[in-house]
Amino acid sequence: MRECAKSLPRSAKSRRVLPWLLLACLLATACRTGGSDAILGPVERLNADPGTLGRFTFPYYTALGATDGGGAIAIWMRSEEQSRPLVYRRAADGNSPFGGERYLSPETLRETISIVPTLVEGSRSGELYAIWQARRPTSGDKLVVFRRSQDSGETWGSAKTINSEPHSFIPAMAAGRNGSVYAVWTDERGEGIEVFFNRSLDHGETWLAADAKVGVKLSRRSAAISVSIATDGADRVLIVWEESGPGGRVIRAASSADRGESWSEPVRVDDGGGRGAPSAPSIVFASGRAIVVWTAASTGEQAAGQLWSDVSGDGGSTWGEDVLLHEVEGGIPPRAHLVAVADKALAVFHAGPSGGAWDIHYAETDAAGGWQAQGKGGTRVSSGEGKFINPRLAVDAGTSKVTYYVTYEDDRKRIFLNRSIDAGKTWGTANELVYAVGEGQGKAQARYPQVAAADGVAYVMWEVWGDTTGMFKSLADLGKKVRPADLYVRRVSFRR
Repeated sequence: MRECAKSLPRSAKSRRVLPWLLLACLLATACRTGGSDAILGPVERLNADPGTLGRFTFPYYTALGATDGGGAIAIWMRSEEQSRPLVYRRAADGNSPFGGERYLSPETLRETISIVPTLVEGSRSGELYAIWQARRPTSGDKLVVFRRSQDSGETWGSAKTINSEPHSFIPAMAAGRNGSVYAVWTDERGEGIEVFFNRSLDHGETWLAADAKVGVKLSRRSAAISVSIATDGADRVLIVWEESGPGGRVIRAASSADRGESWSEPVRVDDGGGRGAPSAPSIVFASGRAIVVWTAASTGEQAAGQLWSDVSGDGGSTWGEDVLLHEVEGGIPPRAHLVAVADKALAVFHAGPSGGAWDIHYAETDAAGGWQAQGKGGTRVSSGEGKFINPRLAVDAGTSKVTYYVTYEDDRKRIFLNRSIDAGKTWGTANELVYAVGEGQGKAQARYPQVAAADGVAYVMWEVWGDTTGMFKSLADLGKKVRPADLYVRRVSFRR
């Protein structure tokens, strides 16, 4: 309030005129906050009807992407009685408001539970790819659905179902140069859960007539989960997954040198040296190398939270020694977000002791693919003390200085944003408070923030789960009522 008042003419302040201008300044937060250079736009609820953000059993079942000119597109599932189709809204540029709510799910798939959309940029200007799982509640069919936009999400082409049999779980996607698109998912059509793949070499217009199983058949007691896919942009494609079987959990990879035409036999990635079982692998290509990151945790007297990585210089055929990126004795399992930019892999993750404060850390690889921080390394991105978790990273290369943005949540009550204007070398010391649960919101929770940025404009998106206190009058209500949820977004820019 003091900062906003300082921006008014002295005569206006002295006469106490134009009080509405002060209010407008507060609502838009279009003046400095906490002495920073951030310009925070208004908080905007994306779902038109309150409480209709659809939720399921997975985190990050919404998607946010930046478009040229500082625009953005947000995708989420909307709760509609017995179904949850996907809808979206978009801002055309950094000065335009978000448009109206529109369906991404085609009419034939509106009566589905459509979860975990993934949004990836194509190789052409304004090209976006979207992929998700759509399940029909009546039949139980689980479909992998793909759509393409050629105008930054303003319109979308026809939806394509790219799995041959309707038994598929959440897909992952990667896009290469010259119009290649690769999709992978786990599938239960056999006796166990296995990995399947499909591809398009013409910007998603046509796909293989039949999807392909990657690798050998798993045993009936094994399951492949947490799948991730990456491409070097040319001919190499690499898939990694967490495999659970009688001998425990391991990380495996399968590689292709011909854009998914043929696949190698799966190889084990991790050395098995971590304290806990490896899980949640994520993969990128950077500087011609394949880089995998995964988490591991153990409980009891040997409790520890660990983050590991491995690097392959031959496209995933062979792997080096595991590298321990971060470890906290008695710590929580880290959750990492891994991206690639130019010749580096970038990672943000949360870590900390189960009974203490948790921090957000940043790490990157060098030109040779080696991590610059190991053991207890990583640059601290969060400031102060709190239960800082669920970080997400975005890179804006569309300005004179490549800028990195990291968003994260604090104890499910506050959403923060930090940035680096020197490609990760240093970070702001005072993180921007983007949103805080108000006193009148009871036990509401702010969760799972995401960030996207382009041309000097960043967007932070997060969920708010409503307070259910007083909603449940009997035990029977517990099975009938769901905590209402809303999806919010805020546009952020900086003075310098």
